[in-house]
Amino acid sequence: MHLKFRLRKQVDYLTLTLMRNKVLIVDDETLVANMYKAALVAGGYDVYSAVSGDEGLAKIKSLKPDLVLLDILMPNMSGLEILDYMRADATLSGIPVVMLTNLNWTPDPKIALDKGALEVWLKAGNKPQDLLSKVNSFFAARKGVN
Repeated sequence: MHLKFRLRKQVDYLTLTLMRNKVLIVDDETLVANMYKAALVAGGYDVYSAVSGDEGLAKIKSLKPDLVLLDILMPNMSGLEILDYMRADATLSGIPVVMLTNLNWTPDPKIALDKGALEVWLKAGNKPQDLLSKVNSFFAARKGVN
């Protein structure tokens, strides 16, 4: 009886682990990324992070996350360049991307939407809990569609 309970508990844990949505945060501002990551982990998501465009693209390819939160402005490879690459690659083109930015006064947010980002979320003035609420809403809406 005790063994049956332990096996059941392990199966339940594995089921929950397999069902958790994977979110990748690609942002060169590590403090911001870590705050967002902590909020999303507390919200029950499997969260990964990358601090550069190159690292982000490698993780997108290997993890195939359920959602990518992608900073627009990064050194070496911008979020817009990563988005272009993803939309041109058949294995990555279906991965949803939400762009993160503080640049609402530039054309970059509109460009990101034109390139296939689902939304653009402003980082400035938004708390990590706000981001968690938006991610929860995204997956709730997605679940309703599937």
